[in-house]
Amino acid sequence: MNWTQLFECAEQMIDEVLVEARAQRQPLLLQPLTRSGSLLLLAVGCLWPFEVILDEKNLLQDEDAFRLDESKIPSRLLPAAAWIQSDAEAPRLGFRLEDWQLTLCTSGSTGEPKRIRKSGAGLLAEVHDLAELYQWTAQDAVLSLVSPLHIYGLLHSFLLPLYTRSTVEFVSFQEGPVDPACIQHQSYAGVIGVPATWSFVKDLLACKSLGTLVMSGAPFGESRRRELQALPQKPQRAWEILGSTETGGLGFRSLLQRDDSFRCLKSVRIFERDGRQWVESPYLQPETVWELADRLELQADGRFLHQGRSDRIFKYAGQRYALMEVEKSLSLCFQNAETLVRFHNDDAVAQGGWLEAWVEGEAGPADAAIRQSYRQSTRAPFPHVLHFMPRFPRDAQGKVQVCTGPMQERTNSPFP
Repeated sequence: MNWTQLFECAEQMIDEVLVEARAQRQPLLLQPLTRSGSLLLLAVGCLWPFEVILDEKNLLQDEDAFRLDESKIPSRLLPAAAWIQSDAEAPRLGFRLEDWQLTLCTSGSTGEPKRIRKSGAGLLAEVHDLAELYQWTAQDAVLSLVSPLHIYGLLHSFLLPLYTRSTVEFVSFQEGPVDPACIQHQSYAGVIGVPATWSFVKDLLACKSLGTLVMSGAPFGESRRRELQALPQKPQRAWEILGSTETGGLGFRSLLQRDDSFRCLKSVRIFERDGRQWVESPYLQPETVWELADRLELQADGRFLHQGRSDRIFKYAGQRYALMEVEKSLSLCFQNAETLVRFHNDDAVAQGGWLEAWVEGEAGPADAAIRQSYRQSTRAPFPHVLHFMPRFPRDAQGKVQVCTGPMQERTNSPFP
């Protein structure tokens, strides 16, 4: 199925299944279960003249909206595979998308569903900048390892290939391991992944030619970055994109270089005012500026270092520290293992609280050796409690979830 055929099927869906919902001007709640179903329902959403709600995790219940899932799709309209081919007549973005009323439903790792409104105009502005960055064409094929129902996947693996008229092929890991040698093309201009798909990407690089590797959704991590740089066969370019559902993209950095700084995306400006940090961007439309939940260290020429989320700053013994700083230093002590650190406010502790940390892997060297190595890289306090887990639980975007399950625990001296 090509892009034109996909939108023709979407129009038939509206005419056959959604007549009453359209007459009543109902919001459309999209809750597909498969990649092929996602593609058709997204095309329906692009054509829908009223509010569209994307609910990737099927968390939302909305009595006012018309719930649309695969059970309501006539089988003749459903794409046979999660693969949309380019074609010369593919509709250009903006055909009805400029005034798109879109709501993304997200819960993060825990909590109740949160609705975040996006505008078609803002999404189009970001697509324009991404198209200039990646330079994909109608002759190119893009491989997506992520769902098109969250902001990162929606932009990179649906709206952007539609805008550039590129072929897009989806890989889903829901049904088990996938052999990269069996996917359609020998060469891909772009591969869209999250850190959780890294092992598949390594196998892919061994048998396919990759132009641009794009990673986002969670920090790629120093361990994976070093692994990528040491591979005998690498992509021509590898970008890590920083952003959020609220702000859209903020910046990008190369994973093939040692420089940790991000460069702002073309239309993005980040500035400080009244002790707070803000982003100014057309991606925010109808807003013009937005206060950042991330803490950035601003540098020259539109570059910045990511210091983590502002809510990950903690105060210990009268001094402020960043949890990311603790995580990076702790990771170095365990050969670049993934780490997660939390600060527990506790008035019963003289310093104001205590640190709890998780390390992905087996227990390492003795406490004394760890502490000595740790203190060489940071002034932040050493975690009071350490847990070791063979593998962190992660969601579909690679974000670490609440740490539960079997673990080895090493408890340090209480509150030194």
